[in-house]
Amino acid sequence: MAKLGLDAVAYLNTATPPPSWATPTWTPMDFISDLTEKTDWDNAEIIIRRSWIKQGAKTVVDVGVTCKMLREPGTAAYATIRKALWSRQVVDVMFLDASLATVGAEGVRYIAQVHKGGGSQNPNEALWREIDFVPFPDGDPTHLPSWAQVSVAGTAVFTPINAAGTATLTGAMGDDILFGDDAAAAELGDELRAQGRRRSTSQGVEVPVG
Repeated sequence: MAKLGLDAVAYLNTATPPPSWATPTWTPMDFISDLTEKTDWDNAEIIIRRSWIKQGAKTVVDVGVTCKMLREPGTAAYATIRKALWSRQVVDVMFLDASLATVGAEGVRYIAQVHKGGGSQNPNEALWREIDFVPFPDGDPTHLPSWAQVSVAGTAVFTPINAAGTATLTGAMGDDILFGDDAAAAELGDELRAQGRRRSTSQGVEVPVG
C-alpha cells in the first residue's frame, strides 16, 4: 500500500532537560504543513583517462529537513522551535513517514539547529514560517544523526550514521542495506552488532538490544 504525506509525522523531543537523548518524549509537531526531507549526497568527481565517462563517489550526505510551519504561539512545541530559531539552542527532532505507532515507519533523527524562519505576510494568507532543520554536532559522541525505524508499535530503533558516511540498516525483509564501500560497511556492521543497537520508546525507555 502506498504511503501518503498526510500520514507522515514530525516529532520534537520535549523531555527535560533538553535535549534528553536517552529518555525522549516524542511530541508530534502537527502544526507543520508541507515538509521536504533531503537525502542528497555530495559527490567527489573522478575523471581518469581510462574512461570518457565522468564518474564520482559519494562523500557526505545531507539529511536536513525543510518545512512549512504554522505560526501558533500558544503551542509549547512551536514556542520551542521559535526560541531555537532566535538563538543557537538545539532541538532533538525525528521525522517519520508514518506515526510512531506504525510498524515499518522509517525516517531520521538528529540534534538540530533551526536555520531560517521567515515567511510571507500577505493579507489573504495564514502566517507561516519556512523552517530549516540542520543537523548539529552538539559535542556528545552518542548523539549521532541516525536512521530511525519502527520495529514494534511505539518503539523506534536508531542506527547511527557514522563519521565515514557508512551505516548498516536492517531492511523490511531482514537483509542488510550497506552504504559506503563494501569492506568499510561490513566492518561497521560487525561493530554495530557487537556494540548492540539502542532501542528508544515513546515512553523514554532505552535499552541495548542484540
